[in-house]
Amino acid sequence: MSSDGQALFRAVCEQPWEDTPRLVYADWLEENGNPVRAEFIRVQVALAQLPPAEQWLHPLAARAAELRKQGDPGKGEVKAGRGKRVKRWSKDLPVLEGVEWTAGYHRGFRNGVVFASMHTVLTFEEMVTAAAPVDWVQVKGLRPFMVEALLTRPWVRRLAGLSLWGEVGTSGMEALARTDALGRLERLDLSVARPTDAGVQALATATSLTNLRRLELEINTGGLTVNGLADLINAPALPRLAAVDGIDWPLLWRARGTDLQERFYQRFPETYRR
Repeated sequence: MSSDGQALFRAVCEQPWEDTPRLVYADWLEENGNPVRAEFIRVQVALAQLPPAEQWLHPLAARAAELRKQGDPGKGEVKAGRGKRVKRWSKDLPVLEGVEWTAGYHRGFRNGVVFASMHTVLTFEEMVTAAAPVDWVQVKGLRPFMVEALLTRPWVRRLAGLSLWGEVGTSGMEALARTDALGRLERLDLSVARPTDAGVQALATATSLTNLRRLELEINTGGLTVNGLADLINAPALPRLAAVDGIDWPLLWRARGTDLQERFYQRFPETYRR
């Protein structure tokens, strides 16, 4: 890749929320003999501008799949230590111990990564965020004191999705509520984070989570009760929150006889109902 291409790609990685750097990079790719890749980026950017419910069956989705099959043949994904062949468009993604790239493309690029531990984050974060426009991250093996350290990493401000696996607990959820680094976040996965009433109450008062649309709280082992649900329902600080997924049915069942269950689904109409 020429220096011009490298500079354009770096702009894509540093501003994953912007479409313009992607489209400019697509123009460069077409001008430098890669029209299939260029069209794939343009098609996926256009597809992402549609409402999510309309994307699956739209002709643009079929065209994106066709372009990917044409331009990115081969089997396997980039997974450390698996010995699988790397797909053509993924050949420059680093293969690192404890780092796994998610399989899908979003707006023309691989955008998701799973870190096996906080140590892996600190070891490889610069290589990972320079290799792709990462805006979805999952970190495993967390402890409450690690959450605040994670939120100080500069790339966190780029994220649209964050998944925290481990004993995040009340103090970790309070750190999420305090930070000003999650203003772009649209999806927060705390499905194995041991949510508590106090932690959920903190999230309900967070001032920087104004773009949050989906919250996942499944595997409810931390002590969350109907009181925590009530705090979410009455949370003016989360104006765009439309789904709280994974709430255990027994918890909602215990709300029977009150209007809490009905208010829960009215407040969060996009919640997945099992």
